[in-house]
Amino acid sequence: MAKGATMLKVVGILMIIFGAIGVILSIVAFAGVALLDSVGVSTGLAYFACVISLLGSACELVTGILGVINCEKPEKAKTLMIFAETIIVLSLLGNIIVPLIAGSSVSIFGFLIGLILPGLFIFGCIQNKQG
Repeated sequence: MAKGATMLKVVGILMIIFGAIGVILSIVAFAGVALLDSVGVSTGLAYFACVISLLGSACELVTGILGVINCEKPEKAKTLMIFAETIIVLSLLGNIIVPLIAGSSVSIFGFLIGLILPGLFIFGCIQNKQG
């Protein structure tokens, strides 16, 4: 078993769980925004935030699945790393756009939480590639 395979498998399983929850919550958010839209509230940016959330969650789900499937294949580490980097970019976008829509400040806690799993996943990819 490659050096980072266990890390990729464990983090991949967590990403599958949280990605699936995120997809479900994004769909619920779309329904909520549609309800607001039906009563005449301006929702353009809210729909955009829902799309970013759905993309990030779907990407996290797919990355987790690929991580679990390919955890013992060091030649797949670069591809998996690209997926994890995409999650980081979408997380950054989500943590910047949502506060702008809500008129609140950026949540440092949410920002850090969105980086922990992809960061650990990238660390596992690096270990897997070297091992």
